[in-house]
Amino acid sequence: MRFSERYGHVPPALGLQVSDMDAPLRNSLWSVFSKALPRLMIDDHLCGNDRLYRIAQALWFDHLKLPLDSIPEYSNDTYDAIRTYFMKCPWYAAYDFVEFLLQDCSDLMLPDMSDRLNAVLERERAAYRVVAGVVTPIVEEIEIAAVADAVEAADGSALAGVRVHLETAVKLLSDRQQPDYRNSVKESISAVESLCRRLCGDEKASLGGALKSIGKSSAIDLHGSLQKGFEAIYGYASDKEGIRHALLNAQSPVGFAEAKYMAVACSAFVSFLILKAAEAGLDLSRT
Repeated sequence: MRFSERYGHVPPALGLQVSDMDAPLRNSLWSVFSKALPRLMIDDHLCGNDRLYRIAQALWFDHLKLPLDSIPEYSNDTYDAIRTYFMKCPWYAAYDFVEFLLQDCSDLMLPDMSDRLNAVLERERAAYRVVAGVVTPIVEEIEIAAVADAVEAADGSALAGVRVHLETAVKLLSDRQQPDYRNSVKESISAVESLCRRLCGDEKASLGGALKSIGKSSAIDLHGSLQKGFEAIYGYASDKEGIRHALLNAQSPVGFAEAKYMAVACSAFVSFLILKAAEAGLDLSRT
């Protein structure tokens, strides 16, 4: 099953390229493949370029389902035809192309092709990685929905701080030039802290203190285990590695995976608390 049949369309969020492929990403992916598609300075007959000839035969017959006699006669023309297709095809078809070459033409690709492609996908903030020759999403629809739902739920002047923290967390996570994972985690936690302060009525409370106060409240039924779970996450964000305080170690262990998890987890908890407050009849719309 092709990539496009598995993931044809996924709604965008988290600042990643989910249902599109911009020019820098597409250009960079092609640059990786171009090293495996030899193009000679002096054009020759395609049959004399064994690697390109075999790739073209496979692409035309098995992938593009085009007549074999439509393959250009000369090597450089064939190269140009393949390049033109990749540059103009829909984003999901480009990933189909990636998968096809990695799976059906693996013996003709460079040995570290997957590593090269993944470096590009990570650098250009694509929501996919190559795993065992398959283009695999690193973010699921349910994770995307969690962030989108939380931002929508916090839409209002009274919860503007919550929304800003969540939006900032996503922006820091998705910055292509200089992603800031540590501060993205900080903003995600701050979104929960801002909401919990609102719920407990103490604008100076720490997240740990606010959670304890909410847990003791009869208005919101916050299960003890759930409370402890988020207190543990708060502890992670406030530990000696300095995510929320001064960084003590030169090497911060926080990467994309941690930042994405915190954005999703904190967004889901924000939505949960807003819903529980509504069920308890609390009006969070008042400033």
